[in-house]
Amino acid sequence: MKTIQVIELDHDNKIRLLHKLHKAYLWDDPNYHFFFEPDLIVRTSNWFEISDYLDKRKIDYFLYDYPYSNLCFGYGESRRYRKIQPNLEKLYHLQAEIILNNKSKKLKLFVANRMHHCYLNMLGYEHYDESRYYLNQAYSYMPHQITKFIIKLVYRMTK
Repeated sequence: MKTIQVIELDHDNKIRLLHKLHKAYLWDDPNYHFFFEPDLIVRTSNWFEISDYLDKRKIDYFLYDYPYSNLCFGYGESRRYRKIQPNLEKLYHLQAEIILNNKSKKLKLFVANRMHHCYLNMLGYEHYDESRYYLNQAYSYMPHQITKFIIKLVYRMTK
């Protein structure tokens, strides 16, 4: 498998390209998956056909080994990752299929919610613990924005 990192496309064009690649090359690859990092990252065994497609359309990209590349987006030689890599790749592939084969954003978000909830539930988290987990995650990603939101909320409540 290789990583194809498509560069210098705006988000809408990355999505259009991804759907074209899925329809032509990815649909029969049982291991492909993708991410927006913010470049479009596609990991696939069909890399040769896709690189040919991108070359013909003069779309800029990098091509490198996956998963053990020290270039750009890869996992290097992480032993911790190697243990769970096969399971994560199955999960990434299933997520990619759900995203690319369903048009309804509401359905996609419902599936994301179910996946998150079920994973935390399997870890033994109760609903309260799950809520605390998400609040901690949100705060770690955006502490300034959340602090501003809380201040505004408290201000409104005291009026």
